Amino acid sequence: PVRNLGGASPSLRVGSTVWTVDSDLFLFGGRFTAKPTSYFSDNSDELWSFSTSKSTWQRIEPVGGAAPGPRHDSSSFFDPATNNLFIFGGFGVSASGESGLLNDMWKFSHIERKWTRIGGPDRAFEPDNQNQTNSWPGARKSGVMWLQKSLNSSEPVIYLYGGRTAVGTSNLVWEFSLEKLRWIPHPQRDLDAYLPGSTREYASALYPDPSSLNLQMYGGWSESEACPRNALWSYDHHSFHWTRIYENRIGTDTVSFENDSLSLLWPLPRREFAFASSPGRSYVVAGECISLE
Repeated sequence: PVRNLGGASPSLRVGSTVWTVDSDLFLFGGRFTAKPTSYFSDNSDELWSFSTSKSTWQRIEPVGGAAPGPRHDSSSFFDPATNNLFIFGGFGVSASGESGLLNDMWKFSHIERKWTRIGGPDRAFEPDNQNQTNSWPGARKSGVMWLQKSLNSSEPVIYLYGGRTAVGTSNLVWEFSLEKLRWIPHPQRDLDAYLPGSTREYASALYPDPSSLNLQMYGGWSESEACPRNALWSYDHHSFHWTRIYENRIGTDTVSFENDSLSLLWPLPRREFAFASSPGRSYVVAGECISLE
């Protein structure tokens, strides 16, 4: 059920989860920015939809009583094949009432208009659990989440990378089975080679080449350098191997190569931006940028 609020709209906020279904846009959570009182309490659990045909917002009241607590900067992925949204963690309020980094996981069904809790601790600031029988990623915000085909099953699997944890930032890749409802950490096989490093506030899209089925990841925040980056990385789910495609360390929008008569346009380092892909192309929109000059 959707409650029509007339001219009402979401208040000013950052760190919301946003996705699209057909021609409509949906928004969940976020941290209020108008007259903030506390980083711990200024979080929302509201769910809104925006009709592009009517140019109006509507507040959605989910079916049933279960729903994620108020939060911002959750990791999320929308599966258009099932019309389900998946969110993991964020910074907000746990089921036990604790405020902080979270690692619970939820699914929102657009067909049923209902939230379902998949699992995770009821507390805040929980660490990684890599026990073989009940492994689960630790509490975090600003991680990357995506859906990919599985090598061992007809069901797709969900992946999670990076994010800000209670002890810093993470560069582990986790895999979630929708059949077994459990997380498994990927081995780090590139310890002597390139890795994206401990980063957060990344955005991602599936690799533009459908035949490769690799993840493409761009930009984000470098914990070690305390600044945004503009590297483009590819992750191979089969070999657990990261490949750095390119990074412009000059600090300008244009890079010239000595052996190339053409200049290569490359986005400035940035974080908290929009990143999307279509066959053969990727798009970077807006974000918080910085020049390295």
